[in-house]
Amino acid sequence: MKQFWVEVSKISLKKINPVILSNKYYEAIWIDKKLLNIIKKLIKNYKIVMIANDSDDIYLSKIQKFKLERIFDKLYCSSQLGISKPNSRIFKYVLDDLKIKPREMLFIDNQDNNIESAKKLNINTILFSTIDKLMINLPEFFV
Repeated sequence: MKQFWVEVSKISLKKINPVILSNKYYEAIWIDKKLLNIIKKLIKNYKIVMIANDSDDIYLSKIQKFKLERIFDKLYCSSQLGISKPNSRIFKYVLDDLKIKPREMLFIDNQDNNIESAKKLNINTILFSTIDKLMINLPEFFV
C-alpha cells in the first residue's frame, strides 16, 4: 500500500506527501450509523458476517476504527483469502466456513455484479442503495 500512495501522489494535481495522502484517506473512511443500528438489531437473532474487498491495510484500519470484531460474528477479507467479490469462490468459501446452505444466507451488497454472482449460487440477495429501501426489503427474508 505504501507504494500505491507514492504512485497516487506522483500523479495527483497537487503535490502531496504520500503519508499525508494515505492518512487523509483512512480518516475519510466512515460507516453509516443507521446501518450499524440495523446490524446490531439483527445480530440478536442472526449470524452477521462481513465480506470485504480490501487490502490488508484498509481492512485492518476499518476493524480498528470501527471495532468491527465487536459488531460482526465473523469477518472475511479478500486480501487474506486471495479471492474477492464477485468471484463465486469467495461465497462458496464463506458458505463452507459457516457450514450453511446458500438458501440460509442473505447477502446484502451495493454492487450489482456482486449480487449477481451470489444469486447464481442460489444465495438470497438484496441490492443495497439506501437504508430506507433496505428496511423495506429486509422483512421478506425474516418471516
